[in-house]
Amino acid sequence: MRMIVSIAALTSLIAVAGLGVTSAPASVPVDIHVVTNDGAQLANLRQYAPAAAKVRTYAGDDCIDPTPPAKQSSGQTYTQSAPNMLSAVDEASDATPALQPFRISDADYATFGALTICSIGAGTPPGFWFLKTNHVANTTGADQTFIKPGDQLTFYRTPSDFIADEELS
Repeated sequence: MRMIVSIAALTSLIAVAGLGVTSAPASVPVDIHVVTNDGAQLANLRQYAPAAAKVRTYAGDDCIDPTPPAKQSSGQTYTQSAPNMLSAVDEASDATPALQPFRISDADYATFGALTICSIGAGTPPGFWFLKTNHVANTTGADQTFIKPGDQLTFYRTPSDFIADEELS
């Protein structure tokens, strides 16, 4: 009788294992480099970006174009369903005081379909952030730049709103 119960239990375990238990997707290790408009380094670190994340915008006047009447950022939370540049720096800002405050705007989301990084770190004025992945300028916003393990991500606050400087050393 004991042998039959043990065989039945073992058969059940094998059946459950055969269903394929799925585990949570792994985080993505990337290197993040954040530089201010005067060349000061705010962060140079390894970050493990979550496979999926939620990022929250701030509520208030738009950081890019505050010309009256200013567009408004909603304070809404957006789900990032795959690892991207935005979720990586958002995660890094939670653990790195030098990257606080980290502010994201959705004031232009309806027009461009992308979230905007307004500020990273207290000493950096709000404005345009030049983004690079593996030393190549991004052609998409941070929330639309999907990342893979080992990527090198650069966030550089440009000295003026439309100038991209030479490669940072």
